[in-house]
Amino acid sequence: MDHPTPSTSQRAASYAQRFSEINADVLATIEPLDDAQWFALCKAEQATVAAVVSHVAGSYRAIGGWIAAVAAGETPPPVTREMIDAGNARHAERHAQRPKAEALDAVRTNAAATAAMVRGLGDEQLARSAYLQQFGRSMTVAELIEDVLLQHVVEHLGSIRATLADVPAVQSNDGQS
Repeated sequence: MDHPTPSTSQRAASYAQRFSEINADVLATIEPLDDAQWFALCKAEQATVAAVVSHVAGSYRAIGGWIAAVAAGETPPPVTREMIDAGNARHAERHAQRPKAEALDAVRTNAAATAAMVRGLGDEQLARSAYLQQFGRSMTVAELIEDVLLQHVVEHLGSIRATLADVPAVQSNDGQS
């Protein structure tokens, strides 16, 4: 369990803990995948599992940057939904065949940095807000964490799991998958 320091909040520690638990679910889901599963197409994203996992790892940095900016009293640079969609499409194409070990490393590294940043937030920072063009509204740091960071990962994890339900693991000669 994450414990707040005197300058952080119990809410921030709780968010960091929830994020770490969701990320642990991501890792537990993807670590055992064989190549057929790793390169299977996720229908919702129209991208391979490899690309979706890479996207999740990258989103930790991007969304973490938005959270850090708003927590610091800044407004993140304007980003449109179209810019995000175009970037996601390029990312899916570039990372469609990304090696699993490389993607796992990115997930672990970026998740650790994002959890540490969230854990260090104070109540005043959680209450700060800014207008985010990509969502068409003002959002507090707490809303960014709950509605964007956590929900984004949960949605992609659900998509990955739905894909894996349709792509069974390849059985090896010894009966182990």
